[in-house]
Amino acid sequence: MKRFLPWLVAAALLVASVAIVIGGAVGRNRVVTKGVTIDAAGVYGPIWGKQIEVFTALTEINVNYIGFNTADGTTIALDSMINAGIVPNVLVDFTGRASKYMIQTSKLKAMDLKPYMTKAEIAEFYDLVPWTRNGKILGLPNPSPGQAMCVNTTLLEKYGIPIPNAGWTIDEFLTMAKQLKSFGAWATVLFAANPSSDYLYVNWFGAFGARIFTGGDYSKTTVQSDAGLKTFTFFNDLVKNGYAPKEAAELWDDAALEIWMKGNVAFMPLRPDWVLVYKAIAKDQKLNEAWFDYKFLPFPAGQGVKVTPTVGAGSTMVAFEKRDKAQNAAAAKFSVWATGKDTNYAFTRQGAFSALRVPTDPPMDEMIVRTADWLVVRDIANTAGWMDVGYTLPMYTMIRQELPKRLQAMWKGDQTPAEALAAYAAFINEAVKK
Repeated sequence: MKRFLPWLVAAALLVASVAIVIGGAVGRNRVVTKGVTIDAAGVYGPIWGKQIEVFTALTEINVNYIGFNTADGTTIALDSMINAGIVPNVLVDFTGRASKYMIQTSKLKAMDLKPYMTKAEIAEFYDLVPWTRNGKILGLPNPSPGQAMCVNTTLLEKYGIPIPNAGWTIDEFLTMAKQLKSFGAWATVLFAANPSSDYLYVNWFGAFGARIFTGGDYSKTTVQSDAGLKTFTFFNDLVKNGYAPKEAAELWDDAALEIWMKGNVAFMPLRPDWVLVYKAIAKDQKLNEAWFDYKFLPFPAGQGVKVTPTVGAGSTMVAFEKRDKAQNAAAAKFSVWATGKDTNYAFTRQGAFSALRVPTDPPMDEMIVRTADWLVVRDIANTAGWMDVGYTLPMYTMIRQELPKRLQAMWKGDQTPAEALAAYAAFINEAVKK
């Protein structure tokens, strides 16, 4: 998925506002040599381009941006770069991929960023334990964009279906799904042709009370449970009963979102900042020039579940140790600065994320996203928390590829929901041993 798109809307506003807000915060870390050049590899071009621009203006440290393709949701492109000897000073990527590189080996050594941080800077983060290995901070998280359920109120009103409110249930969702099908509309869209954007449908596990990992214990998964089976059965029934497109097994994430953009889907898990961006895309590509009214709600809850947690999809910065000590210091400084509270608050104000760190106000710029939508996500995070899917595990890139495979097997009739769940759980338990 092209996750850089939300930043295109805000690009003209970023540099001046960020420089003003964070200009006084740059000198908190170790002094580094001006004029040093470091390489930063990442996939979030426009936003990181603006951060680099501001950082260079404030520190006179030059940052050379290197982009790479992750449309397939894997680390193949970055692995190829590293195997070819092209190791950046800094990596910026989705945490589920970047975590693979939070290691210290003879070939690739992630820097311990702790010596480059003050106690106050460390305290700014909600929890750095998942980014810490043997007491060393090998990566720093950026704010995590939580999500909720985007409800197409225009579609529901068109067919006289009551618009749900917070506290709605899975049973109510399925009742509406049946009604929508009778009118030739979809309840939601699922996809499994690639692992990218898996966090959109992974949130359904939480709706049934299932958890991939529980209590910070990554030695085994807890997904193989009654709640986990209910989730797989739910996925299977949505497609089998025609509540979601039958071609779900062959749909990529972008193709699924294109179906949603056409306006004939009632419910879609999304980040609030994506909606207005996709509205612009739909108009530009003539998919849906009229667009639709919408509101955000927590996910519907299954029996016995009071409220569904949100799933984030934040990015992580990893700095790699090189022979050049001046570059190492500059890479550490950039990592600490870019993930710092002041920097992220400034960018968040331009329509970025609801942060997984010490609570801050949601974005206030309504040209980017409606504040009310972010308040929904923030309230979910504050009341139900964030669901732990193991993003910071070094083997997460392996784990995330298995769920779409099991969904494909189930939707094609090769496995029952129980068999698909068992295979998924067995794969995770084997992967975490490595």
